[in-house]
Amino acid sequence: MTMEEIFHTVDSAIVQAPEGGMCQQTKTKAAVLCVDDDPQIVAVIRDVLCSHVDVFEANNLEEGRAMVLAHHPALVIVDRMIGNEDGRTLVPFIQQCSPKSKVMVLSAYPGTGISRDSQPEAYMVKPVSPADLLKKVEALLN
Repeated sequence: MTMEEIFHTVDSAIVQAPEGGMCQQTKTKAAVLCVDDDPQIVAVIRDVLCSHVDVFEANNLEEGRAMVLAHHPALVIVDRMIGNEDGRTLVPFIQQCSPKSKVMVLSAYPGTGISRDSQPEAYMVKPVSPADLLKKVEALLN
């Protein structure tokens, strides 16, 4: 996906939800960026959150960095492993470039393994139930 396509998708007023559902984006909802290379995980996160927040997506760390810089989301949910890259490297980038954005790392691996000076606000081990995900996101945004 080109950067132009990324920003066109982000600027769209409607986000496609799984199985043809639609989630209307509004200016009053908080923006949440999901950075994950697994389309099924992204679809679940979008489906769980889209009626509560505006959900944006990035499939790799490069797209994630661009989306953070362009939109300064209230929350970034990032997978620990994105392809061969470590999603945790996005944490200090977000903290430096978008200091008001909160970060939650989702991982199949227990323990953050992140230096003390760049800890995310939350770390959840997969699998995560939809109810637990929503509860954690609401807590982070309030």
